[in-house]
Amino acid sequence: MKKTIASCAFLICFHTIALFGQQENRFDFRSSYGVTTTYSSNSSHILIGISEGREITTAGFEYTHRLLENGSVKLEYAGEVSPLYRESDPAITGYTETYDGITTFYPTGSARVVLTHGGSPPEDCITYYPTCVPVNPVPGPNEITYGFATAPLGSRVILRPRKRVQPTFLTNVGMVFTQRTIPVDEASSINFQFSFGPGVQVFVTKNYSFRIEYLYRHISNADIGLLNPGIDQGVFRITLSRHR
Repeated sequence: MKKTIASCAFLICFHTIALFGQQENRFDFRSSYGVTTTYSSNSSHILIGISEGREITTAGFEYTHRLLENGSVKLEYAGEVSPLYRESDPAITGYTETYDGITTFYPTGSARVVLTHGGSPPEDCITYYPTCVPVNPVPGPNEITYGFATAPLGSRVILRPRKRVQPTFLTNVGMVFTQRTIPVDEASSINFQFSFGPGVQVFVTKNYSFRIEYLYRHISNADIGLLNPGIDQGVFRITLSRHR
């Protein structure tokens, strides 16, 4: 009986140690493939861009590959491509001016605008007249633009790479190609973008994880267009990945 109990205890200890060892290395993989989507419901002047009210959705694919790792920190290459890029830009149909109690409506046709509020534009916005909103704008329906985005130059730092829950920090650089100029007319249909921000990656099984990130993203055309108001956004990103 004592031998049986001792044998059972030994087997339990052996399997516990083996399982601990597996857990330590279980979630540290060389590369991954994933589907990813980003969404931002608004834009404002955060750091560089001044365009307001942009709603942007993307969907695509991500590839990662381990570059360096020391057990507690991992650095990986992270590249992505988004065949779906959808941007919704605010537009006006005209504006009103009031003199001596008489209000006059001045139609502009449907025109995408940099700012979404009325009143005197900031000094920087004078550069983008008349795409800045004049006093008392009359809003119209948002205008939708589709395109394609890619961020082939990216890296992600991962803390606790052998654990089930892993804090992350992403930086990447890429381009956006659209069917017409964004975010306003006389800007450019070719734009550059960069993003950075924190996230958390959680393994739900041995080889599959989901990651949630909150990123600062800037999009602008580096003055290759006549106008370059730029877009700053806080972006939510969700990625589902298979690791190997």
